[in-house]
Amino acid sequence: MNIFNIQKILKFFRANFDLKKPIKKDVIIFDKVGSEIIQSYLKNEAIILEVRLEKINIFILLKTFFNFKFNKSILQNYIENFINYVDPKIIITHIDNNEFFFKLKKIFPKVKFIAIQNGTGLANIPEKQLDLKNWYVDYFFVYSNSYKLIYEKFVKGKIINIGSLINNQKKITINNNTEKQIVYISQYRKRGVDTKKFYKFANKYFSWEDFRFAERKVIEFLSKYCDKNKIKLCIAGVYNDKINQEKIFYNDLISNVSENIVWEFRPRINKWDSYNLIDSAQLVVFVDSALGYQSLARKNKTVSFSIRSQYLSNPQLKFGWPSKFDDDGPFWSNFFEETKLEKILDTIIYLSKIDWNNLLEKYENKLLNYDYDNSKFKKIMQEIR
Repeated sequence: MNIFNIQKILKFFRANFDLKKPIKKDVIIFDKVGSEIIQSYLKNEAIILEVRLEKINIFILLKTFFNFKFNKSILQNYIENFINYVDPKIIITHIDNNEFFFKLKKIFPKVKFIAIQNGTGLANIPEKQLDLKNWYVDYFFVYSNSYKLIYEKFVKGKIINIGSLINNQKKITINNNTEKQIVYISQYRKRGVDTKKFYKFANKYFSWEDFRFAERKVIEFLSKYCDKNKIKLCIAGVYNDKINQEKIFYNDLISNVSENIVWEFRPRINKWDSYNLIDSAQLVVFVDSALGYQSLARKNKTVSFSIRSQYLSNPQLKFGWPSKFDDDGPFWSNFFEETKLEKILDTIIYLSKIDWNNLLEKYENKLLNYDYDNSKFKKIMQEIR
């Protein structure tokens, strides 16, 4: 029995079991992740289909065993039986990389399927492989016109540029913070079971250490820069664990440079913590995080050191993909060279807000868009329903 199956079995026994029949609703939210954002626009019209085995409906599970299709997995059978029983008019998801979701339209042609882009994970799939995919939805809400163009190559459906659903929910706040502080957006992920096969691109595997090498280089550089210029370094964390391996990871990197660096780790306790932090920063730095692009959409002074593309030989991790940008620009670089990165920081950190907005205006149409309060999304959803 392989590790993948063992993990599935362990997840099954850790799941919550629901003994009641699912409530019939007009809308199913496919996957609990991101569901609270969608629910805020649907009031009480939706039921959540939890596809990561967090909760298992016993009634649907029994129906699955009695109506099993052997050419599909147990989970796929369970999902189809759940949909058949609830009989929705709309199925919507905030997860944009679940292959099975994009096959469901052909199984349930009368149901309207809606997908919402939630990250930049598409950059991890080689464009040649994307061209071979055939995804089907009725509506796909995406980050930008650049993403719209690339999704149109393999997605059948209406693709609409709205920016980031969650970013649009958060009003841009005026930065009154006078503290000299650089906020670095962490993309730390836990090691997992197989650290040697942590990341795969173009049929080549990279280890957890390979993937994290970009963070190591950037944090060591930022530590030296902040120490030299007497600027506080703040890490916008991903996790809020009691034993926080993420904090330990950054502490080790920063301590290796100097014990005297003023820095702080800020865990993400709720969904707005990171947004409040980047809005209050003197300068935001990121590698290739979706939140970094959201920071640019919020017109925060933001710099991207997209050097992971250099170490993983993945050109799609370069700054601004799927748009084509030069390898070096006024607030980004795809290659690690300390003197060049230092020059970028020196220029942007002391740039006036007016000059920054004028600079950003030249590039923002190719980056992530911002539509406060999701006016476009709400209008279209009202038309659909």
